Amino acid sequence: MESSSPEKQTCLPLHSGLEDNDFGNRVRLCRFSLHADVDDPDFLKSILWTDESKFTKEGILNLHNLHHWSSKDENPRVKRQRSFQRFSLNVWAGVIEDRIIGPHYLPDNLNGDNYLEFLQNVLPEMIAEVPIFNENRPIIFQNDGCPAHWRLIVREYLDNVFPNSWIGRDGPIPWPPRSPDLTPLDFYVWGRAK
Repeated sequence: MESSSPEKQTCLPLHSGLEDNDFGNRVRLCRFSLHADVDDPDFLKSILWTDESKFTKEGILNLHNLHHWSSKDENPRVKRQRSFQRFSLNVWAGVIEDRIIGPHYLPDNLNGDNYLEFLQNVLPEMIAEVPIFNENRPIIFQNDGCPAHWRLIVREYLDNVFPNSWIGRDGPIPWPPRSPDLTPLDFYVWGRAK
């Protein structure tokens, strides 16, 4: 139920609720990661966690953390009124071990083509100075299931550059849907940046 008070005029997007198998998918990824870390103590240290977030004049706008979960009976595509924003920046960042990679400013309208351009032309320079990259340990690249990440050209590129070592929607290591809270960027970095 929405309040009519002025401070409640910025409304959150409405999304469908977690589905029955979401918990199991999240647990599978966590168990896989823990077992992989037992087999290879450097596994978790080798993951490059990535995410994008929008910064606005009001601070940070990270829609992953601002979802309003609804029951399956409600329309998940309902639009809600937002306050007018004068500017926004779409920012990419990564975390590997104890290092933050970036930030890098992406186009406001992220799509598969400009995300692929970023992966091909910008990311290699950003990770070239990361010690793990210089030690010839493979980096495990993580991204979530946003449409730009899921484009076939992006997945083919990731298959070539990070063979069998990337986490994502339909990747060799599957990313569970509706799980933005599993990355350190979503549960810590973006909040600290605000």
